[in-house]
Amino acid sequence: MKRLFSIVCVFAVFLSLVGCQSKKAFQTKDITVSQLQEKIKNKDTFVFMVERDGCQFCKKLNAYIKKTKGEHPNLTIYVVDSTDFGFQKETEDADHLISSTKDGKALLQIVTYFMYTPALYAIKKGKVKQAAIGFNDTDKTVGLWNNTSQIDFEQAEYEDFWDFVESSAQ
Repeated sequence: MKRLFSIVCVFAVFLSLVGCQSKKAFQTKDITVSQLQEKIKNKDTFVFMVERDGCQFCKKLNAYIKKTKGEHPNLTIYVVDSTDFGFQKETEDADHLISSTKDGKALLQIVTYFMYTPALYAIKKGKVKQAAIGFNDTDKTVGLWNNTSQIDFEQAEYEDFWDFVESSAQ
């Protein structure tokens, strides 16, 4: 009986240690385009977001992240601020942007059809695998698209923001 009790105690201690593994708090990390290029070159897997000053959807998404981040430990979103990247359409009906800055041009080499903010990109082993464009504050979703054309919001599938981040960060 003592032996059984000892085994049960050892098992309980083991379970408590496994169950109490430390969880790292969710975080956003500002990243430069050069750092982004390095992570891609290293074939890292991660999620990054492009935002800019004055973007109302970015503000709403950041408020939502701040409010709910405690429910999503062990995740990091890298953030590129594109405010000063000199983006503009070459012509009024162009389906992509051009840039007058080195960082803007470099970002457009990574995400060719970047057009709207916020824009999240899932990078798997150094390659863009999925884009999530915009943010719907009503149902907390993002529009899923690839990186081979400009998003068509009417044809896009929509996914919960956190579901996109959690599935893309692995």
